Amino acid sequence: MLNEKQQMQSLNDRLATYLDKVRTLEATNKDLENKLKNFRTSKVVSRDFTLYQEQLQPLRDQIIAAIIENSRLALKIGNAQLAAEDFRKKYEYLIRQTVEADILNLKSLKEEYDSHQTSNNQEIEALKKEIEEMTKQHGKSVSILKEEMSGTVSVDITTTESPDLKQILDDLRAEYEDIVRSNKQELEMWFNKQVETKQAAAIQETDVSESSKIEVTELHHQHQSLQTEMDTLLVSKGALEDNLAAVNGRYQMELHRYAALVGTMEGELVSIRNSITSQSEDYRSLLNIKEKLEKEIAMYRQLLEGVELGAGGASSAIGFDGGRGFGGGLGVGGRWWRFFSSSSISGVPFMLNEKQQMQSLNDRLATYLDKVRTLEATNKDLENKLKNFHEQSGQQGFHLVPGAAAAPP
Repeated sequence: MLNEKQQMQSLNDRLATYLDKVRTLEATNKDLENKLKNFRTSKVVSRDFTLYQEQLQPLRDQIIAAIIENSRLALKIGNAQLAAEDFRKKYEYLIRQTVEADILNLKSLKEEYDSHQTSNNQEIEALKKEIEEMTKQHGKSVSILKEEMSGTVSVDITTTESPDLKQILDDLRAEYEDIVRSNKQELEMWFNKQVETKQAAAIQETDVSESSKIEVTELHHQHQSLQTEMDTLLVSKGALEDNLAAVNGRYQMELHRYAALVGTMEGELVSIRNSITSQSEDYRSLLNIKEKLEKEIAMYRQLLEGVELGAGGASSAIGFDGGRGFGGGLGVGGRWWRFFSSSSISGVPFMLNEKQQMQSLNDRLATYLDKVRTLEATNKDLENKLKNFHEQSGQQGFHLVPGAAAAPP
């Protein structure tokens, strides 16, 4: 009896330990439910492109700086071209004005020379006419003198010196030649003076044109250097655009890969949610079974207490044989139950009925233990999956924002 009472006490202790374990499992499942609830009420914020934006920002700044520099150089080139065009037009205008002024001056000189030549020709004609008149008068005078001399008988020869006409003509010729020579010298001096003045003006205009040519040449060289620099910047811009296109392509591939990974993770999240839902349903069913078993265990304890009270201090024997059980292998139930009482044997039918109840209770306890072990293994697997999912979410850049609804996959 003492051995059997110790076995019953051990059985009760094991039942109490098992109930504590069940309560611990309840607390664990409750914590898991809270985690699941928090996870369901959390918002998954995916596709965080902050890192890519930080990497792309320097390239954008370089492109904008290159565009601004290109615009500045294009503006400089345009201004240089406009300045060169203005200098060219100004140079052509000055050359045209100089040539037109020279032409006008030469025309005026030609007209003046023509007028002087006309006046000189008129003077020469007048002198020629005067010489002819003087020659005619001299011939007439000679003929008159000859007639007078031939008509007289007595001729008084007077030795008067006759004028030398040849000398007179030579003197007149020399005088007019001196006049013509002096006029010619004056005209030549005036012409040379005018030519020197025009040559000085032409030299000055030539100097201005040479300086303008030098300035135009410098502007042309500056234009060529700016054009070369612009071509270099265009090549650099093309290289930067190609680099940007390559970076964009690479980032697009990365984004597609991350999008595929997000799709995979969302699929896994859906499967985990479905698994959690099914596990929750199983857990609720097991909780219902647990409540029923707790009621049966309470009834079992009441039966045990009733058996001890019904014994009434008499000697009794309880045998345990085989059966399924819990803990370290101690079984409850078995194939037969023996109860001996020295005072009365009328309780045998009652004990046989309780034997069947104990057998059923033992079977239910064994089944419940199997389900609880399965639930523990499933909960452990679920916790591992949740842990792995949180680790993968942290590595892939997903952020859980508490208090927001979960984003649908």
